Amino acid sequence: MMRPPQRNAHAPEGSRHPVLPRLAEPLGKGPLQVEVLAAKGQRDPVTGRILLKLVPIVVAPGAKKRLARADEVPQGDEGRGEKRGRVHVFLPDRGQLRAKRRQPAVDDRAHKALKFVDDFACFSVHKDRADLDDLGLVPRDTVVFVAGRFKVDDQVIHEGQTAPVDDEAPGRDPGHQGFSWDDYVSWLVSEQGSLAAVAQRLAALRAWKDDAGSIERALRRLRARGQRDGGTWGARALLAFGLPDAATARTRWMGAYHSRFTDLPLPVCDDLLRLWDRPPLAEAPPSALFLALAQATAALRRHDRSAAAPHLQRARSAARGAPPDARAELLLIEGFFASDTALLAPLPALLGEPMAADDRACLHARYVDQMAYGHNQRGAYETSEQLYQSIPDAAPPFALSRRANGLAYLRHKQQRPEEAAALAREAASHAGDGGHLRIRGMALSMLARILGSPAGDEARRRALAIARSLDDESLRLRFEKPLPLTVSPGPSSGP
Repeated sequence: MMRPPQRNAHAPEGSRHPVLPRLAEPLGKGPLQVEVLAAKGQRDPVTGRILLKLVPIVVAPGAKKRLARADEVPQGDEGRGEKRGRVHVFLPDRGQLRAKRRQPAVDDRAHKALKFVDDFACFSVHKDRADLDDLGLVPRDTVVFVAGRFKVDDQVIHEGQTAPVDDEAPGRDPGHQGFSWDDYVSWLVSEQGSLAAVAQRLAALRAWKDDAGSIERALRRLRARGQRDGGTWGARALLAFGLPDAATARTRWMGAYHSRFTDLPLPVCDDLLRLWDRPPLAEAPPSALFLALAQATAALRRHDRSAAAPHLQRARSAARGAPPDARAELLLIEGFFASDTALLAPLPALLGEPMAADDRACLHARYVDQMAYGHNQRGAYETSEQLYQSIPDAAPPFALSRRANGLAYLRHKQQRPEEAAALAREAASHAGDGGHLRIRGMALSMLARILGSPAGDEARRRALAIARSLDDESLRLRFEKPLPLTVSPGPSSGP
């Protein structure tokens, strides 16, 4: 950058720009200039190469009217030089003391399309950019600059300090708010090849009652629905294509009581459910059932039975056509909620239907646990033991922990405290192997009840610490209950 040569103090000055000196004067310290020889037919080779590298300007659409007004301002130097002479470019920043005139900045809107314009005298530049007050251009053709991309920096305020948020930081996904209709339609396009192919498939499934073009337009509108109700075509698409396997697997994980989702702190579970229990996932039959069951389980963990009831009703409404493991899950939670083992009568048949082996083993262990609870109330301990022994040694840690915990209770009732304590410790160990904090707390509570006070005080303290760390009110109340083990009906403490 070079400063412009000093102009003649007596030279006339226009209403808008000062007049720069003639080309014959020495350059000295001045701004960045592209000097063009005034003599016709002569061109400096260096200047020519610079002009070739200058690029067209891009100006935001909102500036068009302002630019038109700027063009109308007379230069005040008419008739004194070339028609396309020097143009003084200045900033609208009030902090620039040498700016001769202010004008409103152009509209910089991230969502505005950019347009190419030419034949203007001046334009606005963002005030935080470089100081271009004294930039002078002497081009043969109109030259403008390319505006930079408009970027908004988020800030995080922490203890009075602000720090920028890097949207491109690893692991950061700005603006993502869960599985949306846009995600769903994008998945359909990836599966079918194109949006037109998806529309054709839907039209064919409906015996061409609807025009494929109309269906395609409806799917485009569906993409903009976010996580709102998908309407008619959202429901039809879900019925025809279902959900991605990964999305269904995630909701199944949330809805299964024997998954580690229930071992998360309850506030974290609530946050995840607020994110996931929305359309389109909440409108697809299998996912809707699992999400309703997850909501009911969360309410029971809060010890809020009244809040669990509507979620169970919603789960019943979504059960038709659901996979067998989902229907078995519903039966177990309803049986626990009503304390009625008669509701579990259809469960053995469901467990015989196709499902994942680990899910079948855990569902079977929970069925055994609830049935044994009823037998223990009647004193039929031998029947309960037979049920617990039906859980195989190759079962997942969750099932093995429930088996050991149930047998520990039976050994305690049979006046065999050493065996009972060993089985309770085994139950805690299996729960730890599987990462199941809730049933580990149950096993520690069982150990405390077997050992009694003061030997069992440490085990009870650890159990209560787990309940509090999970914000699990139901477990906390159960572990703090000062009821002697001798009057307890059984070890069952969850669906």
